[in-house]
Amino acid sequence: MTDRQRLQVATMILAVCLACLPAAAGPQDAWVDEANARIEAIRKRDVAVLVVDGSGTPVPGAAVSAAQTGHRFAFGSVVNGNLVNNSIYSDFFFDHFEWAVFENQSKWIYNEPIRDHENWSLTEQMYSILEARGVPVRGHCIFWANETYVPGWARDLPDNELQDEIDERIDSAVTRFRNRFVHWDVNNEMLSNHFFENHLGPSIRPYMFQQANLFDPDALLFVNDYSIIAGSSARTDAYIQQIQWLQSQGAPVGGIGVQGHFWGSTVSPTAVLARLDQLAVLNLPVWVTEYDVVNADDQLRADNLENAYRAAFSHPAVEGILMWGFWAGSHWRGPDAAIVDEDWTLNAAGVRYEALMAEWTTAAAGNTGGDGQYPYRGFHGTYDITVDAGDPLQITVDLPPGPDPAEYMVSLVPGSCFTAGEVRELTLQHDPASGLTTLTWRPLPYRTDMPMVYDTLRSPDPDNFNIAATCVESADGSDRIATDPDIPTTGSAFYYLIRGSHDCPGGEGGLGQRSDGGERVGRVCL
Repeated sequence: MTDRQRLQVATMILAVCLACLPAAAGPQDAWVDEANARIEAIRKRDVAVLVVDGSGTPVPGAAVSAAQTGHRFAFGSVVNGNLVNNSIYSDFFFDHFEWAVFENQSKWIYNEPIRDHENWSLTEQMYSILEARGVPVRGHCIFWANETYVPGWARDLPDNELQDEIDERIDSAVTRFRNRFVHWDVNNEMLSNHFFENHLGPSIRPYMFQQANLFDPDALLFVNDYSIIAGSSARTDAYIQQIQWLQSQGAPVGGIGVQGHFWGSTVSPTAVLARLDQLAVLNLPVWVTEYDVVNADDQLRADNLENAYRAAFSHPAVEGILMWGFWAGSHWRGPDAAIVDEDWTLNAAGVRYEALMAEWTTAAAGNTGGDGQYPYRGFHGTYDITVDAGDPLQITVDLPPGPDPAEYMVSLVPGSCFTAGEVRELTLQHDPASGLTTLTWRPLPYRTDMPMVYDTLRSPDPDNFNIAATCVESADGSDRIATDPDIPTTGSAFYYLIRGSHDCPGGEGGLGQRSDGGERVGRVCL
């Protein structure tokens, strides 16, 4: 969003500021204890690291450390062209955020300022930089329902031509970033803006979602609007009704974007939590897509940031928070909304943000007990686990949400094998057009100095997986996709199982019997 767009908000400031009343609770007020209890319950999980020797015997007294390197919850920010041409800007971003969204560079008015003359150069440069660092990107936005931000050449087109251009825009933008953008905001700010609906009728709104889903079925498609958590309960109710209507018309709404632009001097965490409770009835993931607040007093700005972030992080419906700007030298609401000053000095809001990230990032260290286990409790995300019993080694693991303790086994002898479970979170998607079945899964723990090899096993018999369909190699464990061109005969089915190893001499062990959701025994080498 730009400051030009925000000039239109004079008529809505009163509604927005309703979320500023009552005055914001201070970070030490009673609500914090309740929020922290929810965070402990929904954002963390128990872990047990079992260290064994080459024969599988538990090793007591081994030094274990677990350093979290990434979060399952998305902490991100908007980025702009400074990502390409300002190294201090890009360094600050990568040091503080794990998700990104483009400020203007994937908007229609930016990509196609002249009809049939598209410009994606800076967009692609920015995406390449983020992709190289493994940062997921949200797409914002395919369309914007505000006429001011529709390309000028498209505003007065005959309706049939406007429809054609809408189809071309969806094809161009969504196809270009298929399997690259993980989300798309489809038609931004539909509650107060109606350009496309006014020209083509209400059916154009679900149509946009349906067409976008056709071109990229894996991207989550979002509604996105303002004054939802920073406004009145009535506006949030109106948003809920709009989403329910879209769903009733066949729109594949995959997520709810709430912008979080606060216009008063304070942010009420209790109001934010109340609005999130309203949205939770839809059972869709909620993302705070565009957080910011203006306050000349950077200490109050810090309190506001903590109120918003702690409230959102503590709510089970919320999966991510993205700032809409961080540097005073390039913030659409000016320096009084930034967390770092123009000379790159952290202000009080930036110090508070870093403190929250430290609070919500796990670093654990200790020694295994007599049973060879080192237990800890950590925030969901990615970890480097280092084990040292004379010769240090490191594995990288993913800690997903789950009710039971996660268990990771580490062998101290390189090349030795231990019993481990099959991969988890296996999903299948068949494409009738290509005849391919695509399999994705969560990777197993891996040694950073040894390649991970996955076998895809396919069989018509769920108790006898003995057909290796494909093998995918990855140096870092990140490859977790395979395709199967074969189609089962009518009336039959294929069962799949994924197993992984570090290419251990001697091969794999038996797979055992049908797991029924539990572990199917194989051999994994570390």
